[in-house]
Amino acid sequence: MSNTTTSAVSICAAEDVSVSDLAEHVQTLADSITELKAEVAEKDERIDDLEQQVDELEAEQNTQEKRMDALGMGTESVNDDIANLEDNIDAANSNHSDEQSTPTDDWTPLERLSLIGEDALDDHVSASDRRAVTVFEHWEEWSTKTPQGNLLKTSDNLKSLLSTATDEHLAWKQVYRACRRIEQLSQGRLTFFQHDKHGWMLKQHRPFSSTQTTTEMTASSVTT
Repeated sequence: MSNTTTSAVSICAAEDVSVSDLAEHVQTLADSITELKAEVAEKDERIDDLEQQVDELEAEQNTQEKRMDALGMGTESVNDDIANLEDNIDAANSNHSDEQSTPTDDWTPLERLSLIGEDALDDHVSASDRRAVTVFEHWEEWSTKTPQGNLLKTSDNLKSLLSTATDEHLAWKQVYRACRRIEQLSQGRLTFFQHDKHGWMLKQHRPFSSTQTTTEMTASSVTT
């Protein structure tokens, strides 16, 4: 008998452990190692699936960005589309009351887009532009009046409010893009910035011509 075998037998005898018990313990360890390997393999597979989903999302985003670039959805091209749509609206609404709001040269693209209707928005502008218009339409309702101008903090349930208004389940990135488009389409009347204490917020710096027109018309109706 070798020295190693003799030592193992001596250890088993000294600790009152049989060879069969030792073998069973080794088998248990082997089974545990097998289970761990299976778990690792499963997690690796899950990671591969997640990486594939990320790749697909990035590819979809790139496709959308290329589509937007191809459509030329800058402010200038949006204005051209709006002008064409307004011609159609004017023709369709020629018999309507003169009290209806009519765009003027000082209206921003955001104000003009608010008049063309949901179907036209879906057909002619991006999802971010459509959501920007929704925020504009609810601006007085959702924002808070302050001496420095109306403010709307994203922490004031903006994502939830916009999701409900558009009947979508929006992610923060989508809300962020909509806010950026509000700043661009409002031509600086509304800005989107990050406050040191309150986080991201929208602030109105100047009144919109469309709301001033509505206010003047309302006052005129009251006096007459």
